[in-house]
Amino acid sequence: MPDGVFAIPGAWIFGYKLQMVSSMDFSIIVPLSADVATANIPDNQVYSELTSSLSPETVKKTHYMGADLGYDDQS
Repeated sequence: MPDGVFAIPGAWIFGYKLQMVSSMDFSIIVPLSADVATANIPDNQVYSELTSSLSPETVKKTHYMGADLGYDDQS
């Protein structure tokens, strides 16, 4: 299967996804960690890699993290 191709029943999807952890302070968004993955990589497989690359200081300052259901491997 070529890079970036994802097959679902009855369709082919070509693409990439940007996964990003960012900090928001009022209207300013600061990227902290990012990864580009092919469309066939589930979001929940990228989450631990993105968050483990954050510095300990950043993790201590984190009040909450939000994500869509694609990052929940329990759903």
